[in-house]
Amino acid sequence: MKRSIALATALLACAGIAGAQETTLNAVLFVPRNTTFGEIFVRFVDHLNEQAKGVVQLRLIGGPDAIPTFEQGNAVQNGVVDVASVAPTFYTNFCPECDAQILAPLQTPQLKKTAFWTALEKYTNQKVNAHLLTAYADGIGFHIWTTKPPAGGALKGMRLRTTPNYTPLFQALGVSLVQTPPVKKTAFWTALEKYTNQKVNAHLLTAYADGIGFHIWTTKPPAGGALKGMRLRTTPNYTPLFQALGVSLVQTPPGEVMTALERGVVDGYGWPAIGIFDLGWGTYTKYRIDPGFYNVVVNVLVNLDKWQSLREDQRAALNRAAAWLEEENVRWVAERKAADDKRIKEAGIQAIDLGAGLRKLAYDAYWDALAKRAAEPIKELKANADALR
Repeated sequence: MKRSIALATALLACAGIAGAQETTLNAVLFVPRNTTFGEIFVRFVDHLNEQAKGVVQLRLIGGPDAIPTFEQGNAVQNGVVDVASVAPTFYTNFCPECDAQILAPLQTPQLKKTAFWTALEKYTNQKVNAHLLTAYADGIGFHIWTTKPPAGGALKGMRLRTTPNYTPLFQALGVSLVQTPPVKKTAFWTALEKYTNQKVNAHLLTAYADGIGFHIWTTKPPAGGALKGMRLRTTPNYTPLFQALGVSLVQTPPGEVMTALERGVVDGYGWPAIGIFDLGWGTYTKYRIDPGFYNVVVNVLVNLDKWQSLREDQRAALNRAAAWLEEENVRWVAERKAADDKRIKEAGIQAIDLGAGLRKLAYDAYWDALAKRAAEPIKELKANADALR
């Protein structure tokens, strides 16, 4: 009898070990899964779950409907979720240095090999309590999109929807801000990971959507080639530029931007080069302000405590999936840019080029804004970024 009990106990123990071989991590996404910057992360989840069966799995619990975008950084920091796919602009409230990532001149696979990434990982560890696994969507520039042309070619006075990474530029432009919630072995990435660890309590697994620039989009052309006085919806990463341009800043949630455009509450908004049709904004957008600036990034963060608790094979599986996403991102960015460029042309949205000075102003304004909030980390990250140019 004792022997039977011992045997049963041993079998149960073995079953428990076998059952514990696979770990499931809960993940959240900063945008709805069927949008431009959501669809590629869903593919990442599907790829990992197919390739890492029996080792590690991701369960995507939802997007802003599950946890509001601006709260997702806190959620991964506190371990409410294990993984978050979120742009660093949405956790600048406690890790401003993390958003220096959009100012780096390289895409994620190359950036990971520099001191910049090392610093980024350091700050992600320290402030986000997270590991920076990877990033995506890089390779896409930022733009300003408007419903009307800037008066005299200036955006000053326009009301633009902003996010944290647009805010310094928008402030420099004198824009009226509208707030709304919504490579790896380099020194830059190392620093980024460091601060993500420190401030977000997260590991920066990867990032995506890099390679896409930021833009300003408007409903009317800038008067005299200037945006001064236009009302632009802003986010924190647009605000410094918009302020420098003399734009009138307008703050509104993403779900209210189309209504704001329809009613003329804003003359435009800051948004990357792709994705303006996802929420219907393209219907009211008439102009894209060139040149684009910055570099879009969406980070994949893993709660640092959870990351450190994973077995080596589980971490390896996540890293392999991250490498797949980084390679897939290059193809995805090219496809999406081509598709959106075609749709923008068909919609009759015109490009207005304000010259190379706009791009320089955007970078200068945002570096200065970040330095005021985190002087030493930004000094380190900027030096690492400058070394890559």
